[in-house]
Order: sequence, then structure tokens, then C-alpha cells
Amino acid sequence: MKQFIEKHKKEIFHMRHEAMTGLIYHAPWMLPDRYVFILTNLCNLRCSFCFQKKDPRKDSMKTQDWLALAKQLPSYSRVTLTGGEPFVFKGFDEVFDYVAKRFYCNIITNGLLFSEERIDRLLSFPKLSVVSVSVDDIGNKARDVKPEEWKKAEDMMRYFVRRRVELGSGCVLEAKTAVLDSNSDQLL
Repeated sequence: MKQFIEKHKKEIFHMRHEAMTGLIYHAPWMLPDRYVFILTNLCNLRCSFCFQKKDPRKDSMKTQDWLALAKQLPSYSRVTLTGGEPFVFKGFDEVFDYVAKRFYCNIITNGLLFSEERIDRLLSFPKLSVVSVSVDDIGNKARDVKPEEWKKAEDMMRYFVRRRVELGSGCVLEAKTAVLDSNSDQLL
């Protein structure tokens, strides 16, 4: 038996590896249940406190790459789509459609690229759980956002809440913030 094992060591290792891979993939306690897809490093803003380098990258994943990755996730996954600004990603709709049909999902955005059409489309997916809008001070002045842009974003957030109720969506609209020296007096 010992000679057999020595002779077929590689084959036995491979068979055991394949069996373990199958077990891990199908066992809900073995793979993570939350995934974050940073679709792009690009953004429509240039916030001074942001760590993201906003230059286009030649090695960035394309729509088909994100879809191929999503197809490998276990069915119980939760996926967050973010960036940079996820709505800047050219393949956002295609990736979102696939993810939101198959998994519970969240979006983190700065809210400035909302439109009524986009909001209606997002809310048409029952598995969209949370849309987080980054807000960093009253009026969003810590960013390079013009007052009229922020007013539109506020109007779109109000539209989101109204449409969510009208459509019976369970999606939550929440605000996220970065606490900075420049905004802590407003937030606290």
C-alpha cells in the first residue's frame, strides 16, 4: 500500500484537492457570503480626502470580467457595487442586472448621477437591498460639488424615497460619511 501511495502521490493529491474544492464551493460555511466589486477607480468628483487614484487603468476589469467573476459566486452571496463612482463604469447596467437578479446587492454612490430613470430601474430589482449615498457635510461642501448639483442630488434622493414607497420596494436609502476635521463640527 505504501508503494502504491508513493507511486500515485500526485494523482491522490489532485483527487483530494478536487473533492475539497467541491466541498468548499457548495458548503455555505466555507466561502464568504459578502463580496465587494470595486467596478472602477474613476469618479465624477475629485474630493481632497479620497484615497482613490482616478486615472484610467489599462489593467482594469471590463464588463465581461465582472460577469465571469459573478458567475463563480455561490448562490447565497451578497454583492456590493462601488467604485470610484459605480455609475461611471460603462458596463454598470449589465453587471448590475446580472448581480441584482441572482444575489442580494447594495450600491455605494455619491448620488450625483441619479436620474428618475436610473432610480426607477434600480428599484425594479427586488434583490436591491441598500443604496448608500456618501454625504460628507451639510450641503456636501467638502467636495467639489456645485450647489445646483447637490440640489439635484437631494431632489433625486427625495424621488427615490417616494418611488420606493409607490413601488413597494424594500430597498433602503442610507447616508454614509467620512468624519474629517473639516466636517466633524456639523456631524457631531
